Amino acid sequence: MLRVSPSTIARFMRCRRSWWLTYVENWGVDAATAPATSAALLGTRIHASLEAYYGYDIDPVSALGVIYEHEVGKRPECEPELVREHSWATTMVSGYLDWAAETGVDEEYDVVAVERAVEVPILMTNGEMAIVSGKLDQIVRRKSDGALCIRDWKTVGTLSKADLLVLDSQMAIYAALLTISSTGMRVDGALYAMLLRSKRSARATGPFYEQVHISYNGAQHMNMLTRLRGVLDDMDRAMRRLRQGDDHRLAVYPNPMTDRCGWDCSFTHVCSLFDDDSRIDDALRGIYRKTDPYGYRSDELISVVKAAFGREGVEK
Repeated sequence: MLRVSPSTIARFMRCRRSWWLTYVENWGVDAATAPATSAALLGTRIHASLEAYYGYDIDPVSALGVIYEHEVGKRPECEPELVREHSWATTMVSGYLDWAAETGVDEEYDVVAVERAVEVPILMTNGEMAIVSGKLDQIVRRKSDGALCIRDWKTVGTLSKADLLVLDSQMAIYAALLTISSTGMRVDGALYAMLLRSKRSARATGPFYEQVHISYNGAQHMNMLTRLRGVLDDMDRAMRRLRQGDDHRLAVYPNPMTDRCGWDCSFTHVCSLFDDDSRIDDALRGIYRKTDPYGYRSDELISVVKAAFGREGVEK
């Protein structure tokens, strides 16, 4: 039976080769030698600190202290750059708290769940079932009408990204899954709290933060489920072709996007080697390691924070 998550689906939709290497072959970067800081890692660490704040009433700046202490403990040779990133993260999160208090963006919502697992069976067109499962970082209820929203935090290079969030299929998938699994509850859509990656120096100009609400109506939920079935059909066919020995270039061909590959894919530096008869197997073994593709860094960090503040086993 095909079992996938929205993250797996999003990777497949962006690039089948990247999906194959990550979720089928289980290749991943070697954490011991990978860069200790990056825009993606900064976002993951800030995300965990805000999840601790909204989900477990833990001061997010203190949570960052625990997170970076943990990271330095794992990579002591990278302490200088981690200390610099810690200062940057603290500036961003402290500013976000001030902005949230000034604008009152949180006053309209109550947090009803964090780390909520959902698992939904989806019927594919071949008559077989696929299981789509995932974990929602935060579910909030709007006070005015009781509607549910999924909330996510994003660190961004520009707030103009807000204009494209309506096209974000991953959150739309989560909203559709929550609609199916929340009988009798209306799921309105997604809340994106965006933090600009800025050190807020004297030269920096705001705004630095924005919260965007994307609402999905009933038709959008149903049409997303239809699209989801189409993707699951394609994933199932790709898996079957790989199992029967088809060339991966035929079954899971790449979809290079040069303006995105560098930060969105771990395999940018070896991707071309699959097509020029290089010794790709040696390259993979030399650079990457077999990993658990569902062992998300954010899960590790929130567990570390909860343990440090005595919140293990606490559910909101």
